This record gives sequence, structure tokens and C-alpha cells, in this order.
Amino acid sequence: MEKTYEYLKKAEIALKEKDVARFIKNITMAKYSASNSEEDKTVFVEQVCGLISLGEYSLAMETLEDPIILGLSQTEHNHLLYQKALVLVNLGDYNKAIELLEALAKDESLEVSTRANSGLAWVYMQMFHLNKNAYLLMKAESYCHKVLSLVAESDQTMTRLRIRALVTLGAIYKSQNDLYQSLNAYKSALQISRDEKTLNQMATLYAQLGYHAKAHKYFEEAEKLATQNNNYTELYTNHLLRGQIAEYHTIDYHQAKDQYLVAFDFAVVAGDMFAAYNSLLKILKMDYIVTAESIDFLLRRNNPYKPDIPEVLD
Repeated sequence: MEKTYEYLKKAEIALKEKDVARFIKNITMAKYSASNSEEDKTVFVEQVCGLISLGEYSLAMETLEDPIILGLSQTEHNHLLYQKALVLVNLGDYNKAIELLEALAKDESLEVSTRANSGLAWVYMQMFHLNKNAYLLMKAESYCHKVLSLVAESDQTMTRLRIRALVTLGAIYKSQNDLYQSLNAYKSALQISRDEKTLNQMATLYAQLGYHAKAHKYFEEAEKLATQNNNYTELYTNHLLRGQIAEYHTIDYHQAKDQYLVAFDFAVVAGDMFAAYNSLLKILKMDYIVTAESIDFLLRRNNPYKPDIPEVLD
């Protein structure tokens, strides 16, 4: 087990560093150095979960077809079926994912059943993002309420599932433009645990409702928490949202540009080039608007009796 353990540790480090090639190399070495069925199962589970975490869904699906899955305990088997459903969603096979999760939702184990209902809520939300169908939101909402009915507030073992259900409800109500209901759902989630992603959503809702002082307070808390956790993705989101609020709500283009510049920096640090490109486009847009406004101001100042200035810059 010593050799296997060494390779698993190296694979874990590669996973944290998002190094796909190094993860695959070390998990493969761990697989070949395993000397008994228990080690085989340990490596198998780590391999599947690691590939999913890295976004390598096709490889994860190939691994899940390994015959070793037949040697797993019922608990391990259920866990991997849940992981398989998540992989299927990311590969676009929603119907098969729903079929798997619905079967798990009927399991006698409260934890398995609750996790499956939570997964079903997530799947229907993913489908809604692709196809803006109110029925899909209704299905997601029903599964969230099912999770909340299964998990008692005092049950510490499934707290994360309760939080996830409340956060999903917040997103559902926001999609339905029921901002106060959304606010209440996020508040309930934050009463259980402070989370930078949820704090960012709370701040955005307060800004949309016109409570800018409260929005600022939640953005500041989210930024502080994300900084402590080295969560560069949420730091990017934090400043992107602040920029959007400055651009569309308070109409302060200079402030919007400043926020987009910070968002760009965090996107680069997070290694998300699409987010960085998105931020860059917004920065250029703010530059264009500010420059156009400055030119317009100068032209009007020099032509006080001609409010409608003809085009002279061609």
C-alpha cells in the first residue's frame, strides 16, 4: 500500500494544481501498484472523482465502465452512480442522468435519497439554463422542497444538501423575478453557513432592489471571505458584478471600468481565459462610452447654441 499511497498523494497534489496530465500519470501508477482489491477500489474512486473535478468527463465515463465497479459495496456503488449521473449531465445526456438519479431517490438510505433529490434539482436547473422553460424551474423547485423536507434543520450530517437546496431556490426565484423570495432563500442559506458565492448573490439582489449600502456590505464580506479562501473565481465574480451594477444601475462608467479591470486580473490568476476575455470586452466598452461622452461634452461646451451637433469626426 505504501507505493500506492505515494502515488495517490502525488495525484491529489496534481488535482489541487489542476494538472490533468500529472494527475492521470500518478493515478495510473497508483492503479498498477495496487496489490489487493481494497487498494483497487480506493484508486478507482479517487480516479473517477478526480477526473470529474478536472472536467475530464469522457475519461471519467470510460473509468466508470471498468468492471471493478461490480466489486464495490452498496454505499460505494451508490456514490459512483451519483457521480456517473453528474458526468452524464456534463456530456449532455440529461435523460439518462435523470433516470439514474430517480432510481437513487427511491433508495431506503435517507442520505442516498436526499443526495439524489438534490442532484435532480441541479439537473433541471442545468436544463433550464439551456431551454428557458418554466416547467423545468417548477421541477427543480419541487426537488429542492423535497430535500428540505427530508433534511431536518438539526441534522448536521447533511447540512450541505440543505444549503444547496436553499441556494438553488434562491436562483429559481431570481429567474422568476421574485427578488424578495430569492433574498429570503439566500438569507436562510447564509444563516447556516457564510459562503462567498451566496454573499455575492445577496449583494446583487440588494443592488437590484436599490439598497446599494447593503449591497456594498455584502460585496465586501464576500470579497474578504474569497480572499481568505484564495477563491479567485469568486473574486472575479465579485468585481464583475460590482462593475455591472455600476454600469447598469448607478450609471457610473468610471467605477464600472475600475471594477472590470480588477475582475480581469482575478480571471487571469484563476486561469479562466474566457472570463478574462469577457472582462476585457467590458473594459473596452467602458472606454468607448467614457470617450464618447467626453467628446460630446466638449462639442456641446464649444457649441452652446447647437444642442444637436452634426457628425464632424469622419
